[in-house]
Amino acid sequence: MGEAAPRRFLVVIIDVPSLMCFSCLDAFVDLCHSLPPSCQKEKLWGVLVPSGETEGESRLVKRMILEKKLRGFIKANGIKFPILVDRMRIFHELAKRGPGVVLFDPETRSLSMWTFPLSNRQIDEIIRFLRGP
Repeated sequence: MGEAAPRRFLVVIIDVPSLMCFSCLDAFVDLCHSLPPSCQKEKLWGVLVPSGETEGESRLVKRMILEKKLRGFIKANGIKFPILVDRMRIFHELAKRGPGVVLFDPETRSLSMWTFPLSNRQIDEIIRFLRGP
């Protein structure tokens, strides 16, 4: 049996301050709504990068509040893909560039990153990219 071809996919990186920025938030929601639900379910992941960490119980409470707000945000905006909280701050450096998208293309073995707000041309490219050749 042959191996399945690796799939193209997209990771949306959101930092907590961008959730408070209406233009960033609108750009994110617009992108989500412009993508077919099948693409969202199969080819998209989201990563929420928390801002500065505090110690002890306060940190746990803040994380629980953040995760509850995230669940409400996902439900209210009809997001069809999983959004994970980057508890270990793995994506922290990328998030410093601002909220955006990272395209993973196994065919060309390349990554691309664009920050929000995205142009119509970039959104069209993302849609074509996710639909494949």
